[in-house]
This record gives sequence, structure tokens and C-alpha cells, in this order.
Amino acid sequence: TARNRPAPIAIGRDMRITSPMLHSAVEAGILSAGKDALDLGLVSSPVAEWALEKKKAAGLIIVTASHNPPEWNALKFVDAQGVAVSHERGEEIEKMAIAKKFKRAEWDRVGGKNEWTDATATHVKTVLASVDAAKIKKKQRAFKSKFGLVDALHLATAKQHAATFITVDNDFAGIENVIII
Repeated sequence: TARNRPAPIAIGRDMRITSPMLHSAVEAGILSAGKDALDLGLVSSPVAEWALEKKKAAGLIIVTASHNPPEWNALKFVDAQGVAVSHERGEEIEKMAIAKKFKRAEWDRVGGKNEWTDATATHVKTVLASVDAAKIKKKQRAFKSKFGLVDALHLATAKQHAATFITVDNDFAGIENVIII
């Protein structure tokens, strides 16, 4: 934002049905505390953690339940050094939230929001610039992940290199996907 303020807190989310709602709640909480938010939108956890470093954010909150079933959801907290908050520290944060020990900003001191809508595309370009595409095309690679977001990144990478790929069980609702490039 225009004011001379500390680095923003980055926020990303996965593709679960409840993620946009939780993402909005996280953003509202950050702004109401007088902090700035950097909205990464729909990103994988690796892209969000890369963006934390790239944008020098003060921290990161990812709305995701990782490899859990699609009906679950959670918040993953990462500090400015890229280290996920420990279970013990998470319990401290939870106690503070329950006790309502967070200060709210006055109306004229709420945080501002910026968006980085092409974080994933920028990440893909960065990765592709660091690999030898000719060597990748010559070999088959199998990529295995869950819930599809990382799979979508692999598909984008394969298409940019005109590589052949096969998707197996391509159900982005939570079934494990395998991509062969």
C-alpha cells in the first residue's frame, strides 16, 4: 500500500470448495488488524512458499488441508523465514484467538490489499528457466500428488514444452492423480 508499512502477509488457497470462504475470512482478519495482505489467490503450497520469499512477505497463511480428504480444511502458517509454525506455536496462536487477544485497527488504520494474480505462472517461468527442456522431453517422468493443484502446474509445464503426458484418474475433487510426462 501507499503508506510506509511493514511487509504484507501473503495469503494463498487451494481448490477446496470451502477455501475461498476461509481465504476471505483470513484476509479480513489481517486487514482488520491493520496489516497489509498480499493475495496470491489459488496457488499450490510450494508456489505460496516461493512467493513468500520472492515478495519478502512478513509471513504466509495458506488455506489448505494438504493431503487430507476434500471435506477438511485448515490454515497453514509460515513465518517470514519460510518455516511452518510448529504445533506448539499453533496452539499458542489458537489460545490467543479464543481469548480475543488480537488488537483491531482503528477505521483509518486498517490494512491494504494487493494481489499477485500470476504467482503460479511466474513460478512456472522461473522453474522452466532453470531446467534443460531437451533433457526433460527425452525421458518420462511420473508426478504424483493429491487434489489436483500441483498436477495442474505439471500439466502447464508439460504443455509449455510440448511434452506428451497422460493423466490417470483426473478427478480434481480429491482423488489421487498421476501425470506421466
